[in-house]
Amino acid sequence: MKNTRRAFAWSSLGIGAAYARGIDIGSSRGGNQPTSVRLHEDPKLSCFEVNLARGFGSDLVATFGRAAPGTEAGEVAMVLSRDGARTWSHANPLANFSSGHQLAGLARLSDGSLLASTTKFGFLFEGKLAWRKDSETEGVFVSKSKDGGHHWDDARKLDIAPFATAWTRGSIIEMPDGSLLLPLAGQKRGRYQRAGEPVASFLMRSSNQGATWAYHSIISRDVHGSNDYDEPAMVSLGGERLLCMLRKHESIRQAPAGGYLHMTMSEDGGATWSKTQPTSMWGHPAHLLRLRDGRVLCTYGYRMHPNPGVKGCVSEDGTAWKPGNIFSIQEVADLDSDRLQIGCPSSVQLDDGGILTGYQVWSENKAAGTQTGAAQNRQRLEGSLYRV
Repeated sequence: MKNTRRAFAWSSLGIGAAYARGIDIGSSRGGNQPTSVRLHEDPKLSCFEVNLARGFGSDLVATFGRAAPGTEAGEVAMVLSRDGARTWSHANPLANFSSGHQLAGLARLSDGSLLASTTKFGFLFEGKLAWRKDSETEGVFVSKSKDGGHHWDDARKLDIAPFATAWTRGSIIEMPDGSLLLPLAGQKRGRYQRAGEPVASFLMRSSNQGATWAYHSIISRDVHGSNDYDEPAMVSLGGERLLCMLRKHESIRQAPAGGYLHMTMSEDGGATWSKTQPTSMWGHPAHLLRLRDGRVLCTYGYRMHPNPGVKGCVSEDGTAWKPGNIFSIQEVADLDSDRLQIGCPSSVQLDDGGILTGYQVWSENKAAGTQTGAAQNRQRLEGSLYRV
């Protein structure tokens, strides 16, 4: 794979990819490979930042950003599968998120409704989300669907004070008492003062099913240094226990832009958090999924040679992440070094216990030598089916 970075219409679109039951890859030492499926590709637009959730019954729902090739924000679109990821519907835009968005995190609540959380961007530096080059946000928004994605309520803008700017990554978590928690990353200073301010991850809370939100706590921040704690992905471990996986890097980014994922835990519903600690997983960003048997799956992008792609790791309880439990979900061995914007995975467990992990890869160019650089920046969405 060379060169691989309003109502909802339910018409089914075959994707020409054969479906197989997930392969038991264990820790991947046995050499088995997951089965790939095509989630969505647009012939003209770049598709990125997929987020997966369960819908009604056995439905699978995926939201993603799509925009002109070479840019990182546009409209949010949605596709659905009713046959265990074999085929996916035509992509249709979410009316509330028609422009300036990168992703929409998806959460399915206990009452069956879906919550989408996203950030709207007002200005991007050269089309990229470059926080320290004056990229500007217009706010964080949440929208609810009570019918599996057919219709969405008007988007509600969150009051993120005391932070001045924030952006989304991980999805909303529903707690046993019915409250909702949304992890965000951001900065407290204004536009012209935040250039040297480290990014912190923090938590918003709603006690009325998302009607209103309020600041809840700091998840992780470097008070005395220059380290960013960004891209928080959170999962419930049962009761009041929460696990959050974070990307840590220097505020003034250095190449390669990566490092080991860091983790922190809360025992009191997110009010307080443990000291942030490194894990054995190198890459970003992360997605967390608690499996039905209580284990926790972390999937993440691996943007380094050899064999860049998407990796996963399984923890028995969410606290220990052993190097021997890391496995490859997708590898793109011949990927050019300037095309490492791949991954950004999201995972969901299927009815049969298998896992579907979705991610972004570069679209193949049949005549790359005749296409412009912008055309070569077009991405598509792929998925892997497997068992752990």
